Amino acid sequence: MPPNRLHKGYKCCDEATDFFWLHFYTTGKFKYMDKPIYDKNHKQKANYQFTKEPFHISLPQHGSLTAEQQSQMAEYMNTIVQVKIDKTKPKKDFYSSTVSQLKSQQLFFSILSILCDIHEPNTKNVAEKIYEHFSLFYTESFDLKKLSDEYAFHPTHIIRCVKNKYGLSPLQLLLHIRIQKAKELLTYTNFSINKVAISVGFDDNAYFTKQFKRIVGTTPTNYRKQQQINKI
Repeated sequence: MPPNRLHKGYKCCDEATDFFWLHFYTTGKFKYMDKPIYDKNHKQKANYQFTKEPFHISLPQHGSLTAEQQSQMAEYMNTIVQVKIDKTKPKKDFYSSTVSQLKSQQLFFSILSILCDIHEPNTKNVAEKIYEHFSLFYTESFDLKKLSDEYAFHPTHIIRCVKNKYGLSPLQLLLHIRIQKAKELLTYTNFSINKVAISVGFDDNAYFTKQFKRIVGTTPTNYRKQQQINKI
């Protein structure tokens, strides 16, 4: 998690869940990047036997651990943990360190080593999942809270992900998908404009025409006529 962010969820966990918070600081500069930085192993120079090149540490923001990594991480974290929070108790429990400062640093770098080896999970991000959801259920009414509950993300996070991926808000994305489906019906069926509107999720024919013209640049009727001319 980036620094200076609030450590807070937006809904209760559905099952027993443990969180480990590892707080650390950098004495040098740090920055966020879309891709990690990998340093090459340089051949040792004859005249600089005891000099090492500066190197980078890239920590992924998201990822998953293998079973072996989970076991190692839990062992390291439990060894250096000094504060425990139990929501059923009125106060935090503070503990003295059970290992030396040097040992703590060794464990800390072991933890960093595990984190550096984490790869982004090979799953579609939330924006792509929502796009697929809209493509399948475009006739359903838009409900941001329902999306939030289904994908277990805060509504603000969902909006941000969709905008970053498609340059549109979730509602705008749904409208674009509906209009695309409407274009197909106008081209390949003889449905009336009103039936096309209802078929793609619009209850109001006037609103459908307004959104269609805004996105496509022409009315549904003119679009159908143009498609018929192109077929000739």
